[in-house]
Amino acid sequence: MDRGADGGLEIPAFAYPFYATDEPIRNAVIGAGYRQARSGAQGTYYGSLDSVDWFAVDCHEILRTGEIVGKRAWLGCWHLLTFRGIGDDQDGWEPVSETEFAAQMTELAKLRDSGASGVVTFKDGADRLRRHGGT
Repeated sequence: MDRGADGGLEIPAFAYPFYATDEPIRNAVIGAGYRQARSGAQGTYYGSLDSVDWFAVDCHEILRTGEIVGKRAWLGCWHLLTFRGIGDDQDGWEPVSETEFAAQMTELAKLRDSGASGVVTFKDGADRLRRHGGT
């Protein structure tokens, strides 16, 4: 995390509750000083930096239905995978089990280690895209 002007930790990204937003919420997020925000479940894969709306970055939710994250990874595209929670039912809305999460992380590690995909935090990914032509 970066330090803000007051020396405190800066939180650069916002996640809209239930991935939903509208113009008043979006404007409040921008007004609060966030640099990007996650929405989602629209099925967007970013192949061009010109298509990124930094205050409605689409993400792909991994549910507890046995989905494999590797099937969501498309070469040449940037996309965001999210989990609603990890653990039991009290640990979030439709959480994946710890065992399932570990299996998903193993799949991501295989993609990363093979060079087929990079795995970074939302902030680092957004910063990389901005440096390479995003607005």
